[in-house]
Amino acid sequence: MESTHTQEVHNILRNISVKLSTKPSQESSVSKGDTKDETQTKTVGKRDILEERRSKPFKTEIVWFNAIGFLILHIGMVYGIYRAIFYAKWMTSIWGKYFIHLHYFIF
Repeated sequence: MESTHTQEVHNILRNISVKLSTKPSQESSVSKGDTKDETQTKTVGKRDILEERRSKPFKTEIVWFNAIGFLILHIGMVYGIYRAIFYAKWMTSIWGKYFIHLHYFIF
């Protein structure tokens, strides 16, 4: 009686592993009572995943919120450099450079 229960659990686990290792299009061919050997199931490796990724063309999507945010940051950087060169005193620029390096050591 113990062996039949163990055999049923083994069959259920094997069916689950077969369903996980098959593609969705192949899943319909695997029935509840169907038990395949582990040698017959297709395992998906790194090469299979890389080939599948290479076969599909990559579609680029622009996230406009992020693009506008980066544009604002870069414009602010250019404005800050302009202000540092033409309007700031040289002592302020040296103190700012020291403060940036001090920040890296503290945090």
